[in-house]
Amino acid sequence: MLFLCVLPLIAFAEGRVTVSLNGEWEFEQTKTAFPPRKYTRKIPVPGLVHLAEPRIEQYDKFFQRPEDTRLVEQFNFLNRDYTPMYSWYKKDVRLDKNFEGQQIYLTIKKSQYVTVVYVNGMMMGRYIECYTPIDINITEALRLDGDNEILIQVGDRAWLPSEAAGSTDKEKIHYLPGIWDDVFITVTGQLKVDKVLFLPSLVEKKVTVKTRLLSAYPPQMLYGDVMYDSCRIEYAIKERSSGRVVVRKEIKGEAKRDNRTYFETEIELDSPVPWTPESPFLYEGEVKVYDKDQLADTYTVRFGMRDFSRQGKFFTLNGDKYYLRGSNITLQRFFEDPDCRDLVWDREWVRKLMIDLPKSIDWNAMRICVGIVPDFWYDLCDEYGIVLQNEWFYWQNHGWDDQGWRLEIKSRPKLTSEGAAFAASSLEPEKFSGYYTQQQMKELIAYAAQRHVEIIPEIEAPGHSSAALYAYPELSCSKLKVPVYPLFAFEGEKLNDVYCAGTEETYVFFKDVLGEVARIFPSPYIHLGGDEVRTQLWKECEICRNKMKELGIDSEVLLQRYMMTRIAENVSNAGKVPICWDEAIEGDIGKDWIVMAWQEQEKGRIALQKGYQVVMTPTSHLYFDYSYVTTPTRKVYSYDPVPPDATENEKSRILGIQANYWTHIDRWESRIDYQLFPRVLALSEKAWSEETVVDYDDFRKRGKQHKLWFHYFGIEYNGNDM
Repeated sequence: MLFLCVLPLIAFAEGRVTVSLNGEWEFEQTKTAFPPRKYTRKIPVPGLVHLAEPRIEQYDKFFQRPEDTRLVEQFNFLNRDYTPMYSWYKKDVRLDKNFEGQQIYLTIKKSQYVTVVYVNGMMMGRYIECYTPIDINITEALRLDGDNEILIQVGDRAWLPSEAAGSTDKEKIHYLPGIWDDVFITVTGQLKVDKVLFLPSLVEKKVTVKTRLLSAYPPQMLYGDVMYDSCRIEYAIKERSSGRVVVRKEIKGEAKRDNRTYFETEIELDSPVPWTPESPFLYEGEVKVYDKDQLADTYTVRFGMRDFSRQGKFFTLNGDKYYLRGSNITLQRFFEDPDCRDLVWDREWVRKLMIDLPKSIDWNAMRICVGIVPDFWYDLCDEYGIVLQNEWFYWQNHGWDDQGWRLEIKSRPKLTSEGAAFAASSLEPEKFSGYYTQQQMKELIAYAAQRHVEIIPEIEAPGHSSAALYAYPELSCSKLKVPVYPLFAFEGEKLNDVYCAGTEETYVFFKDVLGEVARIFPSPYIHLGGDEVRTQLWKECEICRNKMKELGIDSEVLLQRYMMTRIAENVSNAGKVPICWDEAIEGDIGKDWIVMAWQEQEKGRIALQKGYQVVMTPTSHLYFDYSYVTTPTRKVYSYDPVPPDATENEKSRILGIQANYWTHIDRWESRIDYQLFPRVLALSEKAWSEETVVDYDDFRKRGKQHKLWFHYFGIEYNGNDM
């Protein structure tokens, strides 16, 4: 039996005790979900099941080598040539009585696949996380006067739910389960730093700190019970090499009991030292949480002052064009080779792979794909100056305009109580109405972020706003309360979809709405629409005509510029960048806007010539709600976003391409899938390939390999276009 004995610690002066559970654990496998009666093997943690000694019974099946050369294009991990097993990691831990009255958490940084945790026979939870930490409060299950059994069960890759971020690699044969990053116990007070982000901005000489506190105090159960506890958070930023404190800041607030509470603050730095691969200067951010003036927790993070961005096809570091020299690492494929053993967790070996060898040939970057790496890899790269490149996707959520308001806005409740449902006369199924609560949207954002997807909100103005104006008709020119329809208003109905630009209440409304949206969405962008505005309504509106006279302007185009500029102030004040559709540049809106060119390629060319950053998304090639007759996959693949006469400067301001799909036109999942696939494959390849990649026949041949996944996930697709 293995014991970890934690000796008495005079520890809580520092607010947190961390006890590593890395090392040797007992191990066994079973065919059923019941724990083994005895453990006959040992295994290192971190370590996947192939490291167990004696070897697991199916070791040779995981690492069998073919007797001859074979050509296999891809593998389906559901076609197993082995028997899936439950893998059990067991460790006995003895904790000290000095921990009495504290909160004790178990953290598993990464484990795969489907992790179940038991402490002293009590099931503490079932988790599908593979690449993000599992944090569990195990206080109630522990005994501080004796031994504690920690039992971690890990399942098979094929058992992972489809909604989990497990990653698949069609060239990989077997997926080894197991614990593959650190495991440790944390002891804190009743308030714990659950998560913290130090987000540097070198150009602004500041660090934005986002802190999430977890309160272990019991929730309010009876009237009059306490719901919140006052707390104080002290921040310190130090030079990591010298320990010198650069700046301190303190904030106060309240933490909700039995909940997570978010805090955000900005800390200014005088003369910050930039991080570069040539000079990897690091800072350390320290967070101390005081519960009623008693130190409850301390948390530290190291970071570099660096600004990453992309300008056209080029990557910039701290404002300067920077060339990345390096190679790819497909970590999960290491495990196909039995000789890799535990090299992934061997710090000396990893340092040679990630630091010494790259630096010796003047490389400054490595790219991680098909899974991520243990946390200490990132620490090494930060410390010694290697840029780790990650793929990043963007999803623009255009869900709040004509066809229903879809996000809870607490300061404007009628947006969802009235604007989220279709008119009864439309005979629409009830499931097509409804909205996201703010909590649901935050969960969706987190779900997307785990898959490297960033959701960008769009709050449409001045037009396409019939849902909001049904809820608040006083913000329109006509003041009419026209119902929300799934597509367009019925014949005889007078459409009411444009905000009144002359009434001050309109701008108060957007201040309320955009303030909440900015707090919900971490994306640095908010789309404000600006397309297809029926300015005739402004011509007929006395209030708008008076506003034009007041401003000394004589066209509705300039009135739209005035309105969108005022609305965008709320976006800029939140530290975000506004996006608009291409009509907005007709009034020469500010150059701080990003333009989406949707009407035609020429609009994008004009925007580039005027000095804007542009996302190309023309109806001619990239509207996927159009039929395949109008926009076949071949046409999507042929799209070139760069105008032939574009200058190098203009090319550098093309941020990328985007396809649009308006789900108020097709709302049935099977129909949406059919319209998207295989066109979205063509979009992806064009977006991420060099301009020389133009062979559609080759693309189509390779695209057929995706049929396996379409069938496996039940995705409808247009087989005639593959």
